[in-house]
Formats: sequence, C-alpha cells, structure tokens
Amino acid sequence: MMRLIQADMIYQSQEQVGNTEVLVVFHVEECLTEQSKKRIQNQLLTVSGIVELEFDSYRPHLLLVRHSVSLIEANDILRQLDNLNLNAQLIVGV
Repeated sequence: MMRLIQADMIYQSQEQVGNTEVLVVFHVEECLTEQSKKRIQNQLLTVSGIVELEFDSYRPHLLLVRHSVSLIEANDILRQLDNLNLNAQLIVGV
C-alpha cells in the first residue's frame, strides 16, 4: 500500500486526489494493537468507496482514509467505525 500523505500535511489542508477522491482523517480514541489495526483496515477496505487507508505511524491514533466521494461520504465512514465499536471523530475532511 502506498503512503497516503506525510503526517505533517494532515494539518495543512485536506488532500484532494483526482476529481472524486479525497483524504479524510479520523481520530480514534482507543489504543489499538497492530493486529487490531490490521483487522480494522481489512474490514474497512471491503466497504464500497473506500480506496485506501492506514494508521499514521507517528500518530497511531490518526486513521487516514482515501475515499470516493461519489460512493461514500465521510460521515458514512464514521458510522462504519462506530459499527466496529470504535470511538472516532472526523478531524479533517468533507
């Protein structure tokens, strides 16, 4: 999986990729193991419209998700995180 963006860019602006894909950042409150992170990544990648995602290696409580805005909205991704019993907040995105 390619690196989504450098961690420092998170706070500068939301990253737009092409015409219909955007990068959003979620703050996940739980302290997750690497195994839990992989499970979450695998489950979310099955959701239509989610293109790519990863937990930031320097700020492990941040989840970066690139998605197609024509297929899924950021609030829908937030609901998916809630369905996985995660306490998360959208901090950057549309």
